[in-house]
Amino acid sequence: MSADTGCGRERPSQEQSSREQSSRERFSGKGLSGKELSWKQSDLLQPGGTCRKCGVIRPAAMEDLPELLALYAGARAFMAANGNPDQWGTSSPPRHVLEEDIRKKRLFICERNRCVCGAFALVFGDDPTYARIEGGAWRSDAPYGTIHRIAGKETERGIFEECLSWCREQTGHIRIDTHEKNAVMRHLIEKNGFVRCGIIHVADGSPRIAYEWTADGDRTGEAYREKKDSR
Repeated sequence: MSADTGCGRERPSQEQSSREQSSRERFSGKGLSGKELSWKQSDLLQPGGTCRKCGVIRPAAMEDLPELLALYAGARAFMAANGNPDQWGTSSPPRHVLEEDIRKKRLFICERNRCVCGAFALVFGDDPTYARIEGGAWRSDAPYGTIHRIAGKETERGIFEECLSWCREQTGHIRIDTHEKNAVMRHLIEKNGFVRCGIIHVADGSPRIAYEWTADGDRTGEAYREKKDSR
């Protein structure tokens, strides 16, 4: 996962502030059982515009598309340079998919120091490509959210964990998949408590390794609940 959008600004411009305010006002997404998805702003900018260790997870807006396209272009280049040129090819995810995600309020941005450093889609409901799984089985049939199109700047650390932590605040049941050759993503998924369940096939027929995490299903889930309860 990699993209360098050239951000490094210390103070937000009026346009950026207006864009973020607009995103907050328009966002009213809901998770499982009608639960309101939270716009996480627990780690705001400190006085002077510097960023704390963690950033902000916020809903993406159409105005974010230039930075999002640059982010995903960098991620594709990183994949290709690390032995995985086929998963996203030269154009995935395409602009129209990102636009649809934004319209459906399911695309989110990880922002640090007013810079788009990561992005992901959190999609609730049955994923049609998960209906059939080979070489294993899903661990739970309960409603779930699926993480798609997750990417981060190569220069930033902890993007996956930060995005995942936010997703776990929305639901205790998450599925995700990745390409066999995506060694970096496989490592991140597995070290964060997901269990490999089998092989699924995406829309173009190519295989993906499918993973699942449940808050009640493993030691990582138990540790997460204990951490959450202690807050």
